[in-house]
Amino acid sequence: MMLNKKTALIVEDEEVSALMLENILNKYGFESIHCTNGKTAFETLVHEQEAVDILISDIVMPDMDGKELLHLVRSSDLTYDLPVILISGILDKEQLSQLCQSYDIRLTKWLSKPVELDKLRSILVELSFLR
Repeated sequence: MMLNKKTALIVEDEEVSALMLENILNKYGFESIHCTNGKTAFETLVHEQEAVDILISDIVMPDMDGKELLHLVRSSDLTYDLPVILISGILDKEQLSQLCQSYDIRLTKWLSKPVELDKLRSILVELSFLR
């Protein structure tokens, strides 16, 4: 159950994956904003930081990848405390875990593709978006 209406910024260059995430998050009560690369996503965050409650980003994308986006988010005074979930079908679990541990592990989580619903839900519960 959603505690209150939240907005997720989904950063994914594969349309099918983005739609799947939007549908899942919609069922959990989230509204979604979709960007296809990290550059556009960071611009969106800067202009609408108060509207975005969580960032869910793929790693491998054109223009700016998820690693660079995560670095910018964690380095900015506006977004340093934004919860982030990184998703990848290319990096293995150990690489994803190490990347997230480079930042605040309470706010930086990861999932492997294909995204497993129960794992996504448990992260959303851990981040206090769901009960």
